[in-house]
Amino acid sequence: MKTNLRAVDVLRAIAKRHPSDRWVFVPEVRVGTGYNYGLGPGLGRVNVEQRIDAWAAHCWPSQQHARYAYEIKVARADFLHELKKPLKRAAALRLSNRFYFAAPAGLIKKDELPEECGLVEVSEAGRARVAVEAIWRDCGDMEPGFVISILRKQGAGGTRRLTGFWTCWCGQRNFNTLVCVCTRVLSERDGRL
Repeated sequence: MKTNLRAVDVLRAIAKRHPSDRWVFVPEVRVGTGYNYGLGPGLGRVNVEQRIDAWAAHCWPSQQHARYAYEIKVARADFLHELKKPLKRAAALRLSNRFYFAAPAGLIKKDELPEECGLVEVSEAGRARVAVEAIWRDCGDMEPGFVISILRKQGAGGTRRLTGFWTCWCGQRNFNTLVCVCTRVLSERDGRL
């Protein structure tokens, strides 16, 4: 299947599905901090340098702070290679309630998807639509290394609208110190302190 879409085009299309008044959208985020390998709950050693192509979290508690992870594919061979290495997406599955492959329309056949994955197809016009809904999985709290990785990414010029999300998320877990740090970092970055 021939497409003119590049990974950045697919990324832009899925970003539009997560408006900043309700979602935190983070492209190309590492699953942890540091280098080489760290410890992952239930997984032993995990590569903390691994990246999730895109990750989104709903800002509202009424939406259970739903977390979505996306793996972008623009070449069929890349997708088929991914199917042979399911551990590659293990961190993204662990850090999200729903996991989607995002690809140009027609690149991925619906019956090829692993059962835990959904599919977002992007048209040549740049419109994203859910072709296969991903199953909802309960996922535990976000790991501190991942939280810090998101904050680092945001501090480097990422998306806005994080203060409320992090304050609520950390406050529900009695992470008062982290609430203060998150609020201060984001406020300083946005010039509110």
